[in-house]
Amino acid sequence: ALQDIVAARSLASQFAEGTIFTAVIKIQESWLLFQDGKRKEAVRLLAEAEDVLKSTDYYVALGNIESARGRIVRRAGEYAKALEHFHRAIEIYSEGDPTHPNLARTLVNAAYVKRLLALQLRKRIDAEARSSKREPSGDRSAAQRRHCGSLRSRYLQECQQAISQLQQARDIYALRSQTSGIGSVLLNMGYLHMDQGDIDSAALEATEAYRLAYEKNDHILMARARILQASIENFRIEEQLGDEEDSAIHA
Repeated sequence: ALQDIVAARSLASQFAEGTIFTAVIKIQESWLLFQDGKRKEAVRLLAEAEDVLKSTDYYVALGNIESARGRIVRRAGEYAKALEHFHRAIEIYSEGDPTHPNLARTLVNAAYVKRLLALQLRKRIDAEARSSKREPSGDRSAAQRRHCGSLRSRYLQECQQAISQLQQARDIYALRSQTSGIGSVLLNMGYLHMDQGDIDSAALEATEAYRLAYEKNDHILMARARILQASIENFRIEEQLGDEEDSAIHA
């Protein structure tokens, strides 16, 4: 694929009117380089493409640039920075076409990052809860209690925002009849419900995702749904949900 993209860029650059087309090709080339582990080269090509396209109305290409940047920095663990890029991409796509499937994809990516940030917050909440158990209740200051409350509020906010973005993405995918996109939304929603302990809702999302995948013979989505279902069963065992004899069934 990379060989074909480079050949296409070479052909387009031979014509004066091919400047914009060359820039669009560079976005695709950048993504392939990133997949090949060449992050710096990928980022450079995105910047070059943006320099050409920023004065045009090629909203899909400009949105793709920001979305790709978000995916690149997300893989490096820079979640806050990734969200900035995703939010800019969402704005660009929305201004051009609020029902574009690339907008839905970016909403899912943003929701996924918000879930990762929420999980980091939950780890801090759990750590402080364990610490507070070792202290007499009277030793905890009002400031400590306010801090714990603030962390919980931020955690719930991240989860609620992620769910809202996923619901918006699902509406777009449904309008476009894109089953794989709907399946991805369901899986991300399922994990968010499981994180918050709403295991029944998580199970419903996983079951629906598998049903959609089975109907379309989408093996990757089927496998992802089965992984979520396995995680849910494991959660039931670890949290000891239900009667003791149910543990063997879930296992």
